[in-house]
Amino acid sequence: MKKTERLKLSAQSLNRLKKENLPADILTDLEELQDREYPAIKEFVRTIEKKIGKERTAQYKSVILKHAEIVKFSGKSVVREYAEAFFIAIILALIIRMFVVEAFKIPSGSMIPTLLVGDHLLVNKFIYKFTEPKRGDVIVFKYPDDPSRNFIKRIIGVGGDTIEVREKVVYVNGNALEESYIQHISPETLPDRYSPRDNFGPITVAPNSYFMMGDNRDSSLDSRFWKNRFVNRQAIVGKAFIIYWSWKRDENVEVDSQEALVDKVIRSVKTIGYYVTHFPFVVRWTRLARIIR
Repeated sequence: MKKTERLKLSAQSLNRLKKENLPADILTDLEELQDREYPAIKEFVRTIEKKIGKERTAQYKSVILKHAEIVKFSGKSVVREYAEAFFIAIILALIIRMFVVEAFKIPSGSMIPTLLVGDHLLVNKFIYKFTEPKRGDVIVFKYPDDPSRNFIKRIIGVGGDTIEVREKVVYVNGNALEESYIQHISPETLPDRYSPRDNFGPITVAPNSYFMMGDNRDSSLDSRFWKNRFVNRQAIVGKAFIIYWSWKRDENVEVDSQEALVDKVIRSVKTIGYYVTHFPFVVRWTRLARIIR
C-alpha cells in the first residue's frame, strides 16, 4: 500500500462478504469495523484478529482482504502544506538570525578600506560563546551612547590595555600598533586641544570592555569621541566574517534623519530603479565572498 492509501471495510465490502457465506457471527463482528480506515494491512489484520481470533482470521483473511476497499487518503491540503513549510522556514530563519548568523549592510565609510559603503556582510553571532574577542577583530556591537543602533568597528584594545594615539599612530601598552588595514585621508595632524582624532589618551580599557576604532581613521566616530568610551562584552552582537554582496553607492548622498515616509519611499524606488537599470555594473564583483580581516 502507498502512503496515500487506506484500507477499510465499506458497506459494499460487507455485502460481498455475505455472499461468500461467512459465518454470521464473523459478519456481525466485522460490521463493527465498517468504514474504519487503516494505513497498513498488518494493522488491519491485527484488528480483525482481536475481533474474531487468530485462528479464524487465518482461515478467512484472504477472503476479507479480497473484498476490503483501498481508498485514497488526501492527507494535508496544498495550502496547509505550503503554510506549514512557510511557518517552519520563518521559525528557522528567526533562530538562525537570533543565535547563528545575521546579515548587515555598511551605511558609512568609517571602515574604509576594509569595508565599503554598500557592502553587505554576514556576522557570526555564536563564535564568542566559545572564544574571547581579541585585538584586530572586526565586530558589530550596540553603540554605547545609543544602544538602539548597531556599529561596526575594529577592536584595538581589550580590558586592561593602555591605549594612546600620538601623531596619528596608535600605541597599545606603549608599543606602536602595526596596522596595514587603515587609511588616513587628511595630511593634517590635529592637536589634542582641538580634537582627539590624532592625539588621544593615554587611557586604560575597563575590565570586560573593548576600545574600538574605525579603519578610516580620519573619518570615524569611535572610542576616541564617544561619551561612553568602551564597548561592554555584553553589547557585542558578533564577528563580521564575510562579504556576501556589494553595491556601488554614492557616498556623498546625505539622508535626513527626519525624512518623511513618502520621500523615503520615493528615494528607495529611485535607488532600486538605478540598480536594476545599471546592473551588473553597480555590483562590486571582486568583493563577493571576501573574508573580512
